[in-house]
Amino acid sequence: GGLMVPLTEEFLTIDYIQTHNYPVILVTSGRLGSINHTLLSLELLKLRGVQLYAIAFNHADNSKDPLIAEDTIAYLKQYLQRDFADTTWVDIPALNLALSSHK
Repeated sequence: GGLMVPLTEEFLTIDYIQTHNYPVILVTSGRLGSINHTLLSLELLKLRGVQLYAIAFNHADNSKDPLIAEDTIAYLKQYLQRDFADTTWVDIPALNLALSSHK
């Protein structure tokens, strides 16, 4: 998914959100490239005048490179304070879904 996903040949997800005046919860992570993806999405929301309600940070990928995740969190929180001060930050913890064997 994403804001620029086409719903029809001429109607994008961002168009649908804007038409219905829905606030957005943007999900991001600490994977390489996520800062760029998140900033592009934030700029589009700003350009379209769409309210950003929250950023949900998915910690599931942190184990791959914790330093990238930490840097991403710090940068995005600073960016939000400057440009989206009313936005809520939500941390989505990584879940250990290891299944136990049943006998």
